[in-house]
Amino acid sequence: MGIRRGKSDKADAQVIARYIKLHHTECRLCKPPEQIITRLKLLFSYRERLLKVKHQLSVASKEIHGFIAAELCKEMIHDSDVLIKNIGNKIDKAEKLILSIIMSDSETKRIYQLITSVPGIGLITGTYLIIVTQNFTIIENSRKLSRYGGMSPARIGNKKLKSLLSNCVGTNLRYDSETKEYYHRKILEGKHEGVVINNLKNKILHRVYAVVNRGTNYVNIRKYAA
Repeated sequence: MGIRRGKSDKADAQVIARYIKLHHTECRLCKPPEQIITRLKLLFSYRERLLKVKHQLSVASKEIHGFIAAELCKEMIHDSDVLIKNIGNKIDKAEKLILSIIMSDSETKRIYQLITSVPGIGLITGTYLIIVTQNFTIIENSRKLSRYGGMSPARIGNKKLKSLLSNCVGTNLRYDSETKEYYHRKILEGKHEGVVINNLKNKILHRVYAVVNRGTNYVNIRKYAA
């Protein structure tokens, strides 16, 4: 753009249009998301806002209750508890609606059932993967999704995806024997814990794309071998 005086949407639009005209051969066409993906995205964002408000109320109520006599703040604590309960009900309702929307579309339902067969992947992570990949149609493989999520070195990436995968790894470290064995083996080898956790996130993504590309649910080979 160079050095310019003033800034407006109209001026920016003209610069963007000129850039596209000059470099249109290098452009990659954008595929607009289907209505079901847009609907899921809106509900997912709504649930995130509800969680944020619930957390703010919970933390504030606990902090005040811990330092101030109960009779001085009983109205606030009571109202906060009522709001927290109502917001919790709204979150549950949003999650049920998300699941019902997924189940209402045959292809989305098929993809969801495949990816949630992978250990650690639940409703929220599964839904988010469907949203960011648009039912696995715009991000072709696990390496690209890993870069998008910031699991590659020197990349920031999508913080939400990174956070959700961290939760998945935490779940697997508690309940999945293969994950626990891998983690302890690498730690004993002297690997940094952050590197091991990152590898486990990538392992989950590889499994997700494997079941989607294969079209069959995840199979625990170790279990059958045993």
